[in-house]
Formats: sequence, structure tokens, C-alpha cells
Amino acid sequence: MVIKPKKLPVFMGYTLDFRLKEFRKFNLKYRTIEFINFESEKGKRILKKYYNSN
Repeated sequence: MVIKPKKLPVFMGYTLDFRLKEFRKFNLKYRTIEFINFESEKGKRILKKYYNSN
């Protein structure tokens, strides 16, 4: 039996991780990762847009 890894949803360039309750945005050019908690003001705005788009 082959177990496939789950693919996390992507919205506005952010990967949504519902288990950790955070957004992640990877910048390959600068090799940085931006983390945004769902409970932060910015996180709440992005999460609201995500749910309104679906």
C-alpha cells in the first residue's frame, strides 16, 4: 500500500496549514519563509478572504 502525502491548499501565495494554524509563504530567491499565525490580524484577514472565495 502506497501512502500519498497530503497536499496543503495554497491561497494568495500562502500555504495554509490548518494543523499548525498558520500561513507560510516561501521566497525562493531570498531563501526565506514568512509565517503568519491564523490568530494575528493579518492572518484573520487572509483567512476571511480564503473562506469567502470558496
